[in-house]
Amino acid sequence: ESIAIVVAYPIHWLAKLARPFVFLLTVSTDALLKLLRQNENQGEIVTEEDIFAVVNEGSESGAIEPQEQLMIRKLLHLNDRLALSLMTPRCDIHFLDTNLPLNAILKHLRQTQHSVWPVCKGGLDNIIGTISSKVLLDEYDHLSVSRLGKLLKHPRFVPESMKGLPLLNYMQQTSVEMVFIVDEYGDVQGLVTLYDLLKSIAGELGMAPEQIWAKQQKDGSWLMDALIPLNELK
Repeated sequence: ESIAIVVAYPIHWLAKLARPFVFLLTVSTDALLKLLRQNENQGEIVTEEDIFAVVNEGSESGAIEPQEQLMIRKLLHLNDRLALSLMTPRCDIHFLDTNLPLNAILKHLRQTQHSVWPVCKGGLDNIIGTISSKVLLDEYDHLSVSRLGKLLKHPRFVPESMKGLPLLNYMQQTSVEMVFIVDEYGDVQGLVTLYDLLKSIAGELGMAPEQIWAKQQKDGSWLMDALIPLNELK
């Protein structure tokens, strides 16, 4: 039951947080084209600048809420961001190690809440797959280290230079929730999940104080996390 509580929480919130993300992806393009009074038969080219102009006009008229305006702009800017700026860096990755006994793996599951887990054999230089918390929950009564290995999804690796929209398309086409980011030598530098892509558009939800990237000090200066993406800094 303790495992069920741990894994059910992130799954519930991931599904809840994904709803506006999916809605935005499916609705924003059609809505903007309607505002522009364009259709496929007209064959006219609509530039990114045109869309920004319409979004700004909609915001000024009150048709588009400020938060919606910000999300649309971030969605359109997603292709300006590299996977390197979207990823959770290697030093912050939590993973399951099949070299450890089952009780140690289960203890790690209880202590850290994730909806998807990287699974390694010894460390991040030997990633053997990924597994969702839902699968772990379903298989909990029959789980063993050997069984865990049979439940894994094949790990997916993409270059750190891949841009945000191609990355999103790749994850949709391959139906994966997590990809690993590698450098030119094939070394893992971090990982990106669907939730990371959601954050890049909607921002952090329920962010704890210690997770905030920038905090203004009493003297007016700003204390910033060195890992803040350049786009967020701007």
